[in-house]
Order: sequence, then C-alpha cells, then structure tokens
Amino acid sequence: QARHPYSAESTHLTDGHELLKSALALKDKDGQWTPRVNPDAPRFIHLDASRTGDCFGFAMAHPTGYIAVTTTDPITGEQVVEQRTKAYVDLILQIRKPPEAGAEIPWSRVIRLIKEIKSIGFQVALCTTDMAGQGLMQQDVAAEMDMESDYLSVDRTDEQYVALKMAILEKRVSFYNYAPFIDELMNLQHNKESGKCDHLPSRSKDTSDAVCGAVWSAMTRYGEYDTGGGSISISTF
Repeated sequence: QARHPYSAESTHLTDGHELLKSALALKDKDGQWTPRVNPDAPRFIHLDASRTGDCFGFAMAHPTGYIAVTTTDPITGEQVVEQRTKAYVDLILQIRKPPEAGAEIPWSRVIRLIKEIKSIGFQVALCTTDMAGQGLMQQDVAAEMDMESDYLSVDRTDEQYVALKMAILEKRVSFYNYAPFIDELMNLQHNKESGKCDHLPSRSKDTSDAVCGAVWSAMTRYGEYDTGGGSISISTF
C-alpha cells in the first residue's frame, strides 16, 4: 500500500520537512531516479491555490488504463458496457500558511517542489490551478519549467466532483490514506440547486479540490500529451 511521500502530513514548506523521494521513485542500475509506478505515464498536477488563505492544496495524478463499466440505460433499461479511464493519485499535500503574522504561502517553494518532483523522473505534462493562482501560474510555471500550465476550476459546476465520485464508486481511482483529504471528502455537500459541491461550515476543501482537479485532468486530458511511453498501460492496485 502506498504511503504519504512527504515527511509531514501538513507543511508550510519552510519548516524543514521534505519530499520522500524513495517513497515515490527508485534508482535504476545507472543511478537515475525513476518513478515506482507507471514511470512513462504523463503526470497531472492541480493546485488549489492561495497566497493568503489558510491552506493550499497540491495533488498529482496519472492515468493507469481502462476498466469496463456496465451501466443501465434509464430509458430503455438496456445494459451498456463502457471503457472508462482509471487514475492513480501519486501525491496529496496540504500546504499551510507560515505561522508568522502577515506571512503568505511561499509560491517559490511550491515551484521548487514541482521541480524536485520532475528531478526524480516524473514527466509532468500539465499543471493546472484555480482562479486564486492563475496569474502566478502562467507567469512562473511557463517561465521556469518545461511543461504546460492551464486554468481549471472545480467550483463553477459539479462536473469534476461528480466524475470523481463516480470514479471512486466504480473503483477507478486509487489514492493512499491521507487524513486531510479523507476528512474533506467526507464533509462535502452537493448543492443540486446551485450545481456545485462545497464544504460544510467551518470545514475546508483545499486538498479535495486539488485531487479532484488532478484526477479530472488525468482522466480527460492525457490524450493531449505524448511523453514517449506510448499508450497508457493497464495497472492493478
């Protein structure tokens, strides 16, 4: 079973904690780092970005293949078999605001974390962010790293969260036991009138938004990126 690949459950990235490289990757015979799981698959990062809010959600996922899902047509009652994409969540991280008064979440450290992930062999194809980080993302990621960046909000409609819910129910998404994410996921509410998913009062959804966005990209946008590994492989977790 995968474990949390960071030395702390939650971090403000300036507290001495670090990425546990050996939990995510291993060294090959030439001493080069390579991801433990599906090393050739493109990775998709989503940031639920904030500079001055309490927390910043970070998640990375990748597609792992397909699974046959049988559904029933609500009108005809006929059973339909569809091939639907599976995904694996490599990393989830809650990034907190530093404790100093007036301090902001250090964007430069987030960029450094992405660079470190790339340095151990992950082929990060796309990094998306929500409205709060849009300007920073386009400027910093495009300028400093060889990967695409784009805007993605999981707040405007319920489309991404409904897709995540179905993937969980159909056992098409794998993620490790990460308490902040599980807690947020269990305390979401679906407002069918507004067509949105939101957190309960006094709760948050930073990491759940991050996972939702990363899984959405992994399942819907992997076809846009060729990382040299060919078609996505079918893996069992």
